Amino acid sequence: DNFSVDWCLKNNIIPYFPYSCSDKATMEDVYKDYDTLGHIFGVTDLANQKVQAMKDTIEDVKKTLGDDVYKKPVSVFVYDSGEDAPFTACQGIPGDMIKLAGGNNIFGDLDNAFEEVSFEAVAKRNPDIIIIHSYDVGDTTGTTEEKIESLKKNPALENVTAIKNDNIVVVKL
Repeated sequence: DNFSVDWCLKNNIIPYFPYSCSDKATMEDVYKDYDTLGHIFGVTDLANQKVQAMKDTIEDVKKTLGDDVYKKPVSVFVYDSGEDAPFTACQGIPGDMIKLAGGNNIFGDLDNAFEEVSFEAVAKRNPDIIIIHSYDVGDTTGTTEEKIESLKKNPALENVTAIKNDNIVVVKL
């Protein structure tokens, strides 16, 4: 309320909303943000280096995985939080990164970057892999171990491939 776009403009402050904050953002939008912020802060060389490093990493991943992975991607469910209903990544940067790494986000057909779904919907879409978002100190969504145990004990998920094969990957945010 105190620093709206109108207030900023009236006070000669030009606000910037990152492209990568869009629900439909991709890594290309991250690169645009780095380029824009590099110009704003006068560090274009550093911004270009960071973007190139990200692009190089993605190319290394693609080369390591090989073309066959992209022909038949593994199905991935991203679990952020939620005891009664999972809060999951759908579109946006997480969805794009999953695609770039040879996966298919099981909720990539939903409209928003993150949405609440049901555990029954997760079971129906039967992911091969579950990615768990792990937050650093101050995590109010439960510890990573608690999240894993909660998923493993959830009766709706007992026949899910990722649970049966213990294909759970923890990603620190």
